[in-house]
Amino acid sequence: MINTPSRTGLFLVNYDIGTPAIGSPNLTLSLTVNTVHKVVNGFGQITQTVSPPLDLHTRVDGSFTYMTVMPDVTHILVVATGYPPVQWPPGGGVGPVLQPNFELRMVLDKGWQGGTASYSFVEASGRRVEIEKAVVTSSGQRGGPIHTLYGPAMQEAAASGDLARMKQLAAQAEQHLSQSTEIQSALAALKAEIGRSERAR
Repeated sequence: MINTPSRTGLFLVNYDIGTPAIGSPNLTLSLTVNTVHKVVNGFGQITQTVSPPLDLHTRVDGSFTYMTVMPDVTHILVVATGYPPVQWPPGGGVGPVLQPNFELRMVLDKGWQGGTASYSFVEASGRRVEIEKAVVTSSGQRGGPIHTLYGPAMQEAAASGDLARMKQLAAQAEQHLSQSTEIQSALAALKAEIGRSERAR
């Protein structure tokens, strides 16, 4: 039986990914993890102190699987592809056909805290750059390395009576409703608690 992580539902992860080599590219990755459908979505930024400086942005979509190599040792394999972000106006018709500018294979510990990654990206010149055995570490940006968007986090916020915290979680959950209908019931309960807290003030 696979020993899967205790984190379930929908949560955010933020990573810094790089190698020890001086002047090597650095990848910053922010992903939404949906453990129900085993998919990841988010954005990445690759920077490098070269001339001219590298600053590549990519919209990332992929999936993950749990791998057990021996009893009680589970890792997570994340495979994702990125495309250049495009701001396309509503009703603007069919958008441009884009080629991928980023590919990722990442092996993480079962707690989503770190691991190793191999990735490639396409420079503006069209040259593909491949990075092997990069170190993945949790980033403290944007509210911490892992932030659960529903389930225990919503229940804890509702129980705490912290109105600002409840509103923050509700706003984050609403952003992801279009991708995951599983959080609707938890969000409804959280909104009800917000209403009760506001009336009590």
